[in-house]
Amino acid sequence: MKKIWQRTNWILLVTVLVLGLSYLIGKDSFLASNGLRYFTVDDDSLISMRYAWNLAHGHGLVWNAGEHVEGITNPLWTFYAAFWALFTPRRLLPLAMQFSGIACLLFQGWALRRIALHLWRERLALSPLWTTLAFLLPVSYYPLVYWSINGLEVCAVGATVTLAVLFYIERRYMATALVLGAAFWLRPDALLMGAWVFGFAFLEACAGRIAWRKWLESTAMLALCVVVLFVLRRIYFHAWLPNTYVLKLEHFHLMDRLRLNAWGYLRLFLLENLALLALAAASFLARPSRLKFMLAGPAVFMTLYAASTGGDALPHWRFMAPFVPLLALAACSELPAGGARFRPLWVAGGLLVAASWTWAAIPCYRERVSGPAHHERANIEVALILNQVLKPDATIGVLHAGGTPYYTDFRAIDFLGKCDPYIARLKPDLAMPIHWGGMNSVPGHNKCDLGYSILYLKPTYIEAYAWANENAGKVTKQDYYYMPVSFTTAFTDVYILLRRDSPQVDWAAVRRLSVADTN
Repeated sequence: MKKIWQRTNWILLVTVLVLGLSYLIGKDSFLASNGLRYFTVDDDSLISMRYAWNLAHGHGLVWNAGEHVEGITNPLWTFYAAFWALFTPRRLLPLAMQFSGIACLLFQGWALRRIALHLWRERLALSPLWTTLAFLLPVSYYPLVYWSINGLEVCAVGATVTLAVLFYIERRYMATALVLGAAFWLRPDALLMGAWVFGFAFLEACAGRIAWRKWLESTAMLALCVVVLFVLRRIYFHAWLPNTYVLKLEHFHLMDRLRLNAWGYLRLFLLENLALLALAAASFLARPSRLKFMLAGPAVFMTLYAASTGGDALPHWRFMAPFVPLLALAACSELPAGGARFRPLWVAGGLLVAASWTWAAIPCYRERVSGPAHHERANIEVALILNQVLKPDATIGVLHAGGTPYYTDFRAIDFLGKCDPYIARLKPDLAMPIHWGGMNSVPGHNKCDLGYSILYLKPTYIEAYAWANENAGKVTKQDYYYMPVSFTTAFTDVYILLRRDSPQVDWAAVRRLSVADTN
C-alpha cells in the first residue's frame, strides 16, 4: 500500500510539472495572420530544425540544399529533430522539441534522485523529502526550465551527463563511456565532461579502486565515439570543426576574448549563483568526498570553458546551466545528513539558495508569460508573406538565421556567418558596438560584410541593411522596394525589403498583399 501511495504521489508531481511547463509553452505561442497557432522557440533552435527538416525531406543535413556547411553544434539533437520532422508539420516541429526538452528536464531529475540515494545511503538519510528535492533541482533552476521549453539541446546535455555520472557511481563504466559519447554528439564541448569523468576514473585506477582494464576499455569506447564524429564531419562537411566554432574563435584570439568578455560574462553568472557557491564551499569544507568533487567538476569546467570562448550570445548560461543541478546536489548534501548542531545553518543555506534562484527567475517567467518576443513573432509573419510573394528560386538575406529561413524553403544568406564560411573566416571587428550580457564583443556577432552579403550576393529579400558599423542603406534605397506590412518587423519598421524589379518576386502578389503603396 505504501508503494502504491508513493507511486501515486510521483505521478501527481510529474503531472503538475508537465502542466506548468505546458502553460509556459502555450503563453509563448500566438495566432499568426494565417489563422494558425505557432509555438516560438529560440532562433538557434530553428537553425537546427531547418537542418533537421531538410534532412527528413531528402535534401541532406544542410541549411541550404546543396551547401554542406555545418552551421550547427548539436548533430545528435538535430538527428532527433529530423525523426520528428518525418511525420510532424513544420509548424508543430518546435512544439515536439519543446516537449522533448521537458522530458529531458524530468529525466535529469530522475537521475539526480538516483544519485542522491547513493550520496546519502551510507548516512541513512533516505527520507522521501530529500530525494524529492533532488528530483526537483532541475525544474527549480530557471535557466534549465527556459532551455527545456526553447527547443535547444541544453537539457539533453544535462540529462546525458547526469546519467553518465550515475552510471559511473554504479561502476557501469562502459555505459558511462557510451552516454558521454552521446553527450559529445549532442554538443562537442561535452567532451570536457568526458575528460573530467575519465580523468577522475584514472586517479581511481591509480589508487586501485578501478581495474585498469575497465578504465582502458571504457576510455577507448569514448575515444571511438569522438573519432567517428570527427571523421563523419570531415567526410560530409569537408571540415574538422563546425563552422560555428570557426565563426566564434578564428582570429578572435584568446587574450582578446578574456580581456573583452570573460570577466563581464562570468561576473553576472557568479553573482546570480553566489549563495549556491557559498553553500558548496561550506559543504566541501565540512565533509570533502570524492563524490562531491565528481558532482561539482562539470559546472566548474564549463564555467572556465565559457570564459575561454568569450562568453555566449544566448541568455541564461547555456553552457553552465546543464551542470548547475549537479553542483547544487553536492552543495546541499549536508542538509539531511549534517549533525543536529549545524543542521539549522545548512537548512538556512539551502533556503537562501532557493530564494536566490526564485528571485533570479522572476524576470524570466514574467517575460515568458507576457507572450512571444517581438522578433520571434515578426520573423514568422515575414516568412508567411515571403512564401506568398517570392518564387522558388528567390534568396533571402537574414540576421536571424533561424526564424524566417526555417519557415521557408528559399536559399538563405546568413549575414552573421553561422552558415557562411566566408563570413566565419573574417577577422572580428572588435570595435563593433555589439555588446550585451557583460560582453564587449559578442562571439558569433562581431563578423559581418554587408558589401558581400547584400551588394555582391544580391538577395531577393533582406531582413536588414545595417548591422553595427556596417550600413548599406544608400544602395538599399535604390535597389530594394519597401513593401508595407501590417506589423513591425525586427529591423525595418513596417516594411519588408524586396529587390526592385526582381523576376524572383511575384509582383502581382505584392500589390495584392500590400496594406499601402509607398513606392
